[in-house]
Amino acid sequence: MNILNAGHWEREVVDATVVALRELGVALEVEPPSAGEQRGDLRPDGYAVVRLDGREVRYPVEVKRGLRPSTAALLAAQVGEGLLISDHISPAVGDLLRARGVQYVDSAGNAHLRGAGVLVDVRGRRAREGVARSVRKASPLFTRAGLPVVLAVLEEPRLMEAPLREVQARTTVSLGSVQKVMAHLREQGYRASDTPDEGRWRRLYDGWVAAYLAGPRDDALVGRYSTRLRPDDVVRALADGDVTLSGESAARAAGYDIAPVTLDLYVRDSVGPAVTAGRLRPDPDGTVTVRRPVWTPGSERELGRGGPTHRLAPGPVVYADLLALQDPRGEHLAEEWRSHGTRLQPRT
Repeated sequence: MNILNAGHWEREVVDATVVALRELGVALEVEPPSAGEQRGDLRPDGYAVVRLDGREVRYPVEVKRGLRPSTAALLAAQVGEGLLISDHISPAVGDLLRARGVQYVDSAGNAHLRGAGVLVDVRGRRAREGVARSVRKASPLFTRAGLPVVLAVLEEPRLMEAPLREVQARTTVSLGSVQKVMAHLREQGYRASDTPDEGRWRRLYDGWVAAYLAGPRDDALVGRYSTRLRPDDVVRALADGDVTLSGESAARAAGYDIAPVTLDLYVRDSVGPAVTAGRLRPDPDGTVTVRRPVWTPGSERELGRGGPTHRLAPGPVVYADLLALQDPRGEHLAEEWRSHGTRLQPRT
């Protein structure tokens, strides 16, 4: 099987999925895009033909791995009316994908397929250990050390031609990690002269967001809190402090006409001043979250015209925190925010 841009793990996932579906009486074939199709990373990974009981349905294909509930909205936007193939889709992820109309199959045989005369709905199968081991080796771009470097480059593509130490100054990782990631990006064809909205950059952006939501975002959590103050009042109380806004409040500060009900904060040093100023109290179900950033202040944007100055997290972080709300309101705002470009620059 030879799908577009397929690495070893992608081929393993697709091959295992073909076998798993065959056991269910479903034939799956995956083929590459035709040579005449438009080049670029926005085209699908390939095309799938599903055959069942003499009927046949054809889909564009996206191959993904390590899926979590927090990435369901992102996947729905990427896959659209195509077919998602993954190493494993848990019941929770499957419920969210079905609710969004996404059709999927995985290497364990879990599937949700609907077409002319075709209906396949299999849930709850466990991941195949052999495939799970083979896909654990992630691209260096989306490892814990790689994410800060990719984030810096996404915010400033000119860094592709900058000295490594200048790139490192925008990250929280070692110079060796920066060198490894930058070399891989160059090998993949990324250049400072690229148009920011070019397909390859959008896929890199989506890859970063999915990887961040799949673990590092949770690991960065300091605590959850509640407060009797409204989110806007908390933001005013924290103005000019060691606090960076993300999620709904970042969009609000950037000029979007919304009334935030959640508050995502990033704090580098002690959280004490923020807790005191915002009248925050620990609450595992609270709507205020405090995390540590994986970037340096140079990647933040300051907003403030004649009033308090607010620092905003990098665009991909804001987008990720909006998607993580997992509600239609957050997803709509995330897509509106994103529509202003790959770097997600807010309206001015």
